[in-house]
Amino acid sequence: MLNHVVVIGKVYSMPIEKKDKKGSREISFILQVERPFTESDGSYVFDYVKVCPWKGIAEQMKELCTVGSIVAVKGRFQCASVDAKDIKLIAEHISFISANKK
Repeated sequence: MLNHVVVIGKVYSMPIEKKDKKGSREISFILQVERPFTESDGSYVFDYVKVCPWKGIAEQMKELCTVGSIVAVKGRFQCASVDAKDIKLIAEHISFISANKK
């Protein structure tokens, strides 16, 4: 089976660090991704994807971009159960396409 995802979108929120239920550190941010079609009124709909950067990628994000920066994320989906409420994209690589530098 293959679990490989590539999305391009705008950084909707900067990385936030939290502790998960097991006490492990989790860093995540929200990526706004435009759907490839329009609604009947011509407007686009967006999906909001929870992205968990792998290792030092979150630190690079803090240095190189702000909310509104356009990034490409390569990674894999992770969902601990059949209930899709906890699905997240584990980011293995992020390319900064249009970084709004601080």
